[in-house]
Formats: sequence, structure tokens, C-alpha cells
Amino acid sequence: MTKFKKTLLIVAGLVALALGGAALAGAAPGGDNENALTGSTLDRASKAALAETGGGRVTGSERDSENGATYEVEVTKDGGGQVDVRLDDQFKVVAAEPDHEDAGDDTADQPLTGATLDRASKAALAKTGGGKVTGSERDTEHGATYEIEVTKADGSQVDVRLDDQFKVVAVEPDHED
Repeated sequence: MTKFKKTLLIVAGLVALALGGAALAGAAPGGDNENALTGSTLDRASKAALAETGGGRVTGSERDSENGATYEVEVTKDGGGQVDVRLDDQFKVVAAEPDHEDAGDDTADQPLTGATLDRASKAALAKTGGGKVTGSERDTEHGATYEIEVTKADGSQVDVRLDDQFKVVAVEPDHED
């Protein structure tokens, strides 16, 4: 074999290896998502998300800035439901919400839980000057993301609507019984 043919064969082999590696990376879970978490970041985010959900299986992850988060981990619970857990850059939970991407837009009227409930409640009580949180839900119908019902010391109730950053967008008397 001539030196030229050997060089050509080596180059062809390297190209084949590179293409094969690219194909394998694309076939891996999350391989097509350049924002997918990997390595120790994935390990730490998964551990925090599974602690928040009480178990399950991590079925997705990515860098995410929604609700002031840095990371998002999708957890599939044993019953099949999915929860999106958003974490800050210290891997602390900033929101945990049922994942409804495949269920259409029927997310209103679902109670808030975990860190999402805590943050929304804190913002609502700060706005109302105190009281007791007596209800919560996602509220996509009123131009808000969350609704917290607060019962004040005098027994009156108000609905506090918040955006996805937990900022108050409306406070209204609650007329529903």
C-alpha cells in the first residue's frame, strides 16, 4: 500500500468513528437536548428532585430559568404521574408542579404543593398583612399563574392572584362559598 492510501484509510476510519459517536449521542436519552444536565450536576439535581417528590424515577432534566430556577428535573412517580421540579443554583427547590405538557391546557383548579405552595403562600400573606391560607390552585383563567385564598382574622376571605414569579397581580374579595 502506498503512503497516500494508508493516510486515506486512516482519515476514512476517523470520519466513521466520529459519525458513529454522533449517532450514539443523538440516540441517548436527552442527547438531542444541549441543555440536558449531565455528570455531578445531574446527580445533585436528581437527588434534590427525588427528595422533593418522595421518590420516583428521573425521566428528564434541563437547564431552566422559569420561576427563578436554574435547573428542571422531570420525575415520573410510581403511579405514572409526572412532576416538574425546578431548582436554584444551590439545588434548592423553588417549585414543584405536576407536568401537564401532554395533558393539554387543563392545569387550572389544581392545588399547589411543596415549594410552590410555600412561596405563593408567603407572597399572598405578605400582601394581605396576615391571615391563614385556606385554599390554593393554579389559575390560568385570570391572567395569573397561581391563586391563594386567605382567610383574614375577621373571617373575610380574599383571593390573591400571583404570576409565575410569585408577584401579586390582583387581590379580590372571595365571593365563592
